Amino acid sequence: MHKFAIGVALTAVFLMLAWSYPQFHTVDAQQPARSAQATTIIDDFETGLPLGQDANGLLMGYFSWINPDATIAINTTTTPPTPIPGAAANNHVLAANVNIGSAQVAGFSHTFTNSSADTWLSQDWRNYDGVSFWFYGRNTGGSFFIDIMDNRNPGSTTDDAERWSVSFTDDFSGWRFFEIPFIDFTRKELNNGAPNDGFGRSEVWGYTVGFFGSVPLNNETYFFDKFGLYEPPACYALTLTHTGSGSDPLPSLTNSVGCTAGKYHAGEEIALTAIPTAGWRVKQWQGSDDDSSKATSNRVTMPDASQSVSVAYEQIPTATSTATPTGTVTPTATLTATPTATATAIPSPTATRTPSPNDCAFPINGRSPYCTFLPFLPNPYFRGPQEAEPNDSSDEANGLILSNVLYHGTMSSSADSSDYFAFRLFQTGTAELFLSQIPAGHNYNLILRNEALEVVPGGNSGNIGNADEHIGPLHLPAGLYYIQIFNRSQSGSTQPYQLRVVYP
Repeated sequence: MHKFAIGVALTAVFLMLAWSYPQFHTVDAQQPARSAQATTIIDDFETGLPLGQDANGLLMGYFSWINPDATIAINTTTTPPTPIPGAAANNHVLAANVNIGSAQVAGFSHTFTNSSADTWLSQDWRNYDGVSFWFYGRNTGGSFFIDIMDNRNPGSTTDDAERWSVSFTDDFSGWRFFEIPFIDFTRKELNNGAPNDGFGRSEVWGYTVGFFGSVPLNNETYFFDKFGLYEPPACYALTLTHTGSGSDPLPSLTNSVGCTAGKYHAGEEIALTAIPTAGWRVKQWQGSDDDSSKATSNRVTMPDASQSVSVAYEQIPTATSTATPTGTVTPTATLTATPTATATAIPSPTATRTPSPNDCAFPINGRSPYCTFLPFLPNPYFRGPQEAEPNDSSDEANGLILSNVLYHGTMSSSADSSDYFAFRLFQTGTAELFLSQIPAGHNYNLILRNEALEVVPGGNSGNIGNADEHIGPLHLPAGLYYIQIFNRSQSGSTQPYQLRVVYP
């Protein structure tokens, strides 16, 4: 045990009351690490475990604490069971030998101090995204936690630092590297009069590593090293342009988390949608993941540098017909007859018949050219109710869809960024669109475009998250209309959405 036994004992009693029944926010021990070293190392344990007291009798430096009947001993060693991957020879790590029973708690803390360990100092962690460290697991099923000591009250002479905590489970063996973002930490109430003003991290006074007896830990030795801070990942600009007649590629994400608009982290996958104007098509992509594609959907994986993606549009060739010359007939004499009165028949107006779902048969997956329809119908109708892939662009739109019929579709991957449907108004009328059953954790937009693929006024519904989307009722002229369901999420789902359109 360290010296200053009285101070340690008092600290142990205080912490015992605080942590006897902890409530943890758990993170996954197997989360992938972005790097094997923290950007800024706080503790590498190469200079021992200094301990002291400040003028108010508070312990400074490294100290352990326990419940009654539990034990913990901390020291540094260069001989863990296996070295940390990539560590230098004779690398020092902290070793903690723990004996705790069910529902007991023990641990160690590091309060930041000066070189003489007699003054409590704080550190500014605002420019970092989270903490990182190496931990040697024993696969016991026990629970561990990390507490960050955030700001104190002005002029304080006691330990009234606010605690922010996260936990993980000992479900692995050997060394594992952790990166835990600050957003995963939740506030822990110690009833110590701490401020309650958020995890600001402008004044961080130390940290704690704790062991909770979710299972008994009998003479288990754990190892800990390279506790530090990692910076936010760099943000790189994505420039999207086009040539020809159409839009710039539309990204599925406006930015990566933590970046400003138009900027992304390296490795971020962004789905892109090209929208040519009527009579144009995609000729070529440049800078995308698949530059050989001529589809309107593509994607780009962001490199660790700025990136430009361009789509080129070309006009769709127009078919021309050439009349076949016929033989020449030699004119003959004609007898001119006296003209007689001619009666001209005036056609009677005929009623326009509204198409019915029964007018169309769908022998192959409900798709048009396989739709058999009666001659007076100008377009085939798409019954559904399940979408028919591919329908990722206006050229592949499912349609014409029927009024007031529920259609279902899925966007099963992040690459499936848009689904298109079409309907036609044969005369001026009112249309209303409904999109529901958007999967939890996903964000879809509902967009209504005219035949020139322009968004009609009032034709864009972009609620936050998976809230239902609704457009209209809109008073529209006769014409062909496209419905675009745009997946703004970074992932797919097998849960189907529901689309319903009501029109005359």
